[in-house]
Amino acid sequence: SYVIGIQIRAEDPELAARIANEYAAVYLAFNKELKDKAVLRANDFLDQRIAPLKERLRDAEREVANYREQTGLIEDRTTFRPGRERATVLGQQLGQLNTELVLAVSARMQREVSLEQIQDAQRGRGSLYAIPEVVASPVIQRLRAQQSEIGARAAALAQSRLPSNPAVLALRAEEREVRARIDDEVAKIVGSIESEVAAARAREASLRQSLADLQGQVAEQSKAEIRLRELETEAEAARLVYTETLNRAEQNSNQRDGQQPDASLISEATV
Repeated sequence: SYVIGIQIRAEDPELAARIANEYAAVYLAFNKELKDKAVLRANDFLDQRIAPLKERLRDAEREVANYREQTGLIEDRTTFRPGRERATVLGQQLGQLNTELVLAVSARMQREVSLEQIQDAQRGRGSLYAIPEVVASPVIQRLRAQQSEIGARAAALAQSRLPSNPAVLALRAEEREVRARIDDEVAKIVGSIESEVAAARAREASLRQSLADLQGQVAEQSKAEIRLRELETEAEAARLVYTETLNRAEQNSNQRDGQQPDASLISEATV
């Protein structure tokens, strides 16, 4: 520490003391004023920097958003969890397409198995009436019940009538008609399953093509992510500089109110 002594010589002792004391007061005030001006200059400098830094941050964030939109690297905020990186919309679509493709393949295989069972039964390698779709048809169930009833009536009538009897012939004709209607219903079921198989195959092919296209886009996105990370780093750096400048400006403003000179008065001059 340094001690500054002020000596004033004058014919009037009181005048000499007043001059010494006033000199010390002016020195302390001047010292405080220098510090205030330094803080003001720092504040002015920081204030001048804040606006450009804020604009720079906006430009950096806008560039990140525009680049995301141009490349499709849009974040899916609905899947965000703390501690996990946000997935892109394209990545979510890829996962969804994979799931849909698995379901489509399963549906196609199920329909193909049903079609093969019906085709095998039509070739004599099984019973049509054991096929789940045929068994579940209420129309076929009703027709088969009619067929059984007609067959029973025809068998009972054949015991007392000749095969050429008109009543027997009528029952046989009715039985053939019911059998034909059953065959028509089975054909409709077969046609429906064939249509479902074709639709399932078409959907599977469409999903595979969409998946291939999307995988290509994801591959392109992987390259674009490198540039995106650079832009995000620049935006984060701009945000840190802007935040630090704001904090320093606030600290300087608070310091100005409590600014004290670097010297203090030990004692006033006496007469």
